[in-house]
Amino acid sequence: MVNSIFHIGEKLQRDTSISGYDYFKIIDVQKGTSITDSDIERHNSFTFTSQDMVSWLLPSRGYLKVSCHLAQVGGAAFVGGEHSTLGSNILKMFKRKKLTANGTVVEDIPDWYQHVGNVETLVNFKHQTMKTIGSHMFIEEDKEKRLGRTGLDKVIHCFIPLSLMFNLHKWHDKVFNNISFEYNFEINTNDSLIVQESATAGKIFWNGAGIELWMPKVTPSASPLAGLLSYKNEKQVVQVTYEDCEIRRQAHVGSTTGISWPIPTKAGTAIKRVFVFAKPERAAMTDEPLQYGDVGITRLSVELNGTKIPNQDYVMDFTADDWTKPYFEFLAMNDAYKEPMLNAYETSGIMDYEGFGKEPIFCIDLTGTTKQGDVAANQANTLTVNIDRTAGVTNFDLFAIIYYDKSMEFDLMSGVVRSKVVEY
Repeated sequence: MVNSIFHIGEKLQRDTSISGYDYFKIIDVQKGTSITDSDIERHNSFTFTSQDMVSWLLPSRGYLKVSCHLAQVGGAAFVGGEHSTLGSNILKMFKRKKLTANGTVVEDIPDWYQHVGNVETLVNFKHQTMKTIGSHMFIEEDKEKRLGRTGLDKVIHCFIPLSLMFNLHKWHDKVFNNISFEYNFEINTNDSLIVQESATAGKIFWNGAGIELWMPKVTPSASPLAGLLSYKNEKQVVQVTYEDCEIRRQAHVGSTTGISWPIPTKAGTAIKRVFVFAKPERAAMTDEPLQYGDVGITRLSVELNGTKIPNQDYVMDFTADDWTKPYFEFLAMNDAYKEPMLNAYETSGIMDYEGFGKEPIFCIDLTGTTKQGDVAANQANTLTVNIDRTAGVTNFDLFAIIYYDKSMEFDLMSGVVRSKVVEY
């Protein structure tokens, strides 16, 4: 091997495979181009459809633009010291996300998506990502800085890559043709999003179209276009494998100190990883919304079909600042599942040791578990979360996000789409 600095005669290589790359805007046809000053609870659902079946679309590089402002309940601007702001992370605004391809549902989290989006951000984002994408997604722990961005009727504009919301686009960075994608979003309530900093209550109001979806059309040059058309004629059917997830909740756990939570999963599905976390009940509107917390957990383990994983429990003492093992596993999960659409070589995550103690997210990797293979394709794996905890927090919800592989078969000629979990 010779270092490239010695290739003095090497010519500069230029990508000539793309002759056009243009973003186009998709607006919710039911709402039109403007719903300015409409309460988010009045217009709480959006549907976007990419109707261009001829062009080569690259949805993995698409994004949502969210425009809103905070004002008093009646719509008047805050004055003086009266103000409110949003909780950190604009993904908390969405309680449901659904993706349909040519009429077939490809992804659907019908409720609690706000937790999936927020947890994946905490697990996967790095400090460098926070300076770019994170700042446009309103991810900011410092409440004073958020107040500065939303205070006195200021409009905020947020940017969310589709690859952060939809797993198909996260894991498949390729062009599509002869396919119509439909994106559906449902919005959370005002009370679940606002941090109220004064006696005057506030609401969130849309600006402009509220939410717009932008997606690039790619025009290939002659040679790659010929290759694409040849591939369509030769292969006809393409199978795309990607990682999907579902979220489960154990509501209102109460004062129970010993918890055994059985979670049935989809039939024939091999579970790849699980995130477990607790959300204490929000005491007041001045508290951060959708905040996870320490609920006195001293021991945690997961069983899959009766087999404990990992072999040794997570043992911790949050009163003595000792949560080394779960935090190490949290970091290992970050390394094992690099976000393919983010920089895989960033090394410092946004959740440090102290931050993990405030919002613990327990990460369990099940990819090497052979016990799943013993389950017949028509049966479901049973996942059980076992927890010991001290008395203290008396009302909280437990959540589990479960990840597994899924596939989408796409007939390149007819446009027929089939979606299914990958069975092992």
